[in-house]
Amino acid sequence: MENRGARTASGVARALVSAGRAADAAGVDVHARLVPDAGSAETSWAERAGLGAEGAVLVRPDRFVAWRSQQAPGAESLEHALRAILDA
Repeated sequence: MENRGARTASGVARALVSAGRAADAAGVDVHARLVPDAGSAETSWAERAGLGAEGAVLVRPDRFVAWRSQQAPGAESLEHALRAILDA
């Protein structure tokens, strides 16, 4: 069975670069991490988390999910989300 939540290396790389650019633009520290998919072949972690295969989440230090995206977000989308979360 096809794992519909499989991430591509290029998608992960784009998301990590975008997170760094968004953090720089917003003037905050962001620790971007790839969460390994520990899901079964039928249900991936990304699907269980309500994300697309290349989706992303912003999690606050208190572990609150503050934002999520179905697709790999660009730096502009991440910056907008960071600013909204920080009310900046």
